Amino acid sequence: MSNFWKRTISGILFVAVILWALWAGPISFSLLFAAITALTLHEFLNLCGISPKSPLRPIAIAAGVVVFIFHFLLAGNFIEFHQLIGLLALPFILTAVATFARSHQPVSDLVYALAALIYPATFMGAINYLVYQPPEATAFNSMLVIGIFLLIWSYDTFAYLTGKWLGRHKLMPRLSPGKSWEGSAGGLMMSLLVALLLHLWIGRLDLLSWLLVSVIAAVAGTVGDLFESMLKRSANVKDSGSLIPGHGGMLDRLDAALFVFPAILLYLQIASL
Repeated sequence: MSNFWKRTISGILFVAVILWALWAGPISFSLLFAAITALTLHEFLNLCGISPKSPLRPIAIAAGVVVFIFHFLLAGNFIEFHQLIGLLALPFILTAVATFARSHQPVSDLVYALAALIYPATFMGAINYLVYQPPEATAFNSMLVIGIFLLIWSYDTFAYLTGKWLGRHKLMPRLSPGKSWEGSAGGLMMSLLVALLLHLWIGRLDLLSWLLVSVIAAVAGTVGDLFESMLKRSANVKDSGSLIPGHGGMLDRLDAALFVFPAILLYLQIASL
């Protein structure tokens, strides 16, 4: 099977699983995205060079999943805000493990493990507050997040196609030689069109807000993509993993989304939407 068909089939299956979990309800959503969080943590720690034999790795992955779960519980009003203080135990646990673990680079390993609690764990955790929007809501509603994913996917797809067709001026060749300003413009145009359709289909936000969300998704998603490219270049690898045929790892598929979720959440909070 050619790489094109592998990429196409695996991409369709990936999208289908994501949309199913969002549509099916809070249990499927929380289980799938907790597992996705674990996979992105695993790949991030690989890129950071923490040895697979280090006891810090499984502890850091577990700690990151705990961060995601705490945010899910808080977003759904299953726990109170002050109970987030329990997360303060995680840095102490990671520090203790790093102190007693045998490693040639204990300080850098610890720094990367602590960083993983923010990226990707907390960045992924932002999605929980988007499925329980507005903030006072207690009912799970994934339509806003489905819309955000559609914005991300439409931007990525048409940025790629437009870049292949018209790309002349490189966006940031140092990190991602394939990206162009023309591709980004094409992706943004499609994202704005999708935002219009989402306003008519989902509602929830007025048209101007949907258009602003699409712009935020395009900008934040590009930053997320370039950030992961920087990580991969530092690690001297092409992909973060090989989990998804033709696409690489889970981090490769969600690098944009990890920045888009908190960016849109911040916008909604500032705009009181």
